[in-house]
Amino acid sequence: MHTVKLLGVILQSRFSVVNHVDIIVEVYSQRIFLLKQLREQWMPLHQLHTVFQAIILGRLTYAIPV
Repeated sequence: MHTVKLLGVILQSRFSVVNHVDIIVEVYSQRIFLLKQLREQWMPLHQLHTVFQAIILGRLTYAIPV
């Protein structure tokens, strides 16, 4: 099976998104861990929201139109 990464989205020759989803889950688990660490350090909620938008929401919504 052939794969190619195009604009941050991993496409496979059989139109499977398994590899892409596996990578996204790994990346987001690390980012959620970071958010938990920041919350434990008493970062204000509005700043946590800004960090969430920057490191999670932006990437989640990046390829939705595709």
